[in-house]
Amino acid sequence: MLEVAPFGKPLFSTDAYELPQLFLVGAARFRHGLGTLLADWQADGACSGPDTRGPAHLVAAGNARRPYGLR
Repeated sequence: MLEVAPFGKPLFSTDAYELPQLFLVGAARFRHGLGTLLADWQADGACSGPDTRGPAHLVAAGNARRPYGLR
């Protein structure tokens, strides 16, 4: 998804419901998956370490702050 969508569009969601553990597992899997993807991009020379901070911040929190008015 991050290879085809602009970084300013995707929103993170665990899609969890009812059990609090599902939110924890969803968030942990997201962090692991995003970290793996960005590390692969760095290893392939697609971007540098500092270049990965922007997309990671946008998808993990920044994109949700705009429509929901969060600080």
